[in-house]
Amino acid sequence: MCTSPLRLLSHSLACVLLVSSAFAGEDPAPTRRSDAAQVASNLEQWRDQHGSNWQTVYDKSTGTARFVFGGRAKALFAPKSDADFFVLARAAVLQTRGMHGLDPASLVESSATLLPLAAAGTTDKMSVEFRQIVDGVPVLSGFANVLMDMQGNLLAVDTTGLPFLEGFATRPSLSAEEGAGRASSEFVRTTGEIPTTISSAELVIEQAPSEAGKLRVPRLAWQVEVRAESDGSVPTAFVYRVDALDGSILSSQT
Repeated sequence: MCTSPLRLLSHSLACVLLVSSAFAGEDPAPTRRSDAAQVASNLEQWRDQHGSNWQTVYDKSTGTARFVFGGRAKALFAPKSDADFFVLARAAVLQTRGMHGLDPASLVESSATLLPLAAAGTTDKMSVEFRQIVDGVPVLSGFANVLMDMQGNLLAVDTTGLPFLEGFATRPSLSAEEGAGRASSEFVRTTGEIPTTISSAELVIEQAPSEAGKLRVPRLAWQVEVRAESDGSVPTAFVYRVDALDGSILSSQT
């Protein structure tokens, strides 16, 4: 029997309210930039609640856990749709935030993918992916992936985004045209060629190395592709990330 859209919506809203009530009054956000000791402490708290098999992979470039895995945390409710899995996945990100530091409010739903692993001798799984976006500006290579079994029980959280982005300023000092012009000038300077195509500048958040080179830090940037093409020759093309505040070249890649 087909389930009506209204019934599905009512079910999803009830699930959201259930998750919200489960975390009412809680604030699992880290109070400062994490380090290995804090991550280990938060992992022990997580184990106390969800079992001793849980592990983390520590990322020195963020000072937080990149990967939380190894156990099984009981679902808050039984999922009946992709929308339910998204609700559970967002709750999982919130629950494990003390280890990875990502703000659930910066995560936008990307995909829910069934992994048909039963044919490989195990059980099917659901992988939910979020894209990290702050005030409409995407974090380059910024994702959070949540793995669950088909009953919604949490199996792993994998993050490639940047932690602690609450309050990060996303208003550029340079205009898009100035960013594209800076990229074009850098292309001419480094290649000696005249651009034939310059893409529109896209505002992004670059995961750039800090001045000390140990941590990845957010830098607001204009991303611009510049190309030089001529008949009978291999095109030259670079993607530049131009600092949207001071105009410096943060990175370039072919």
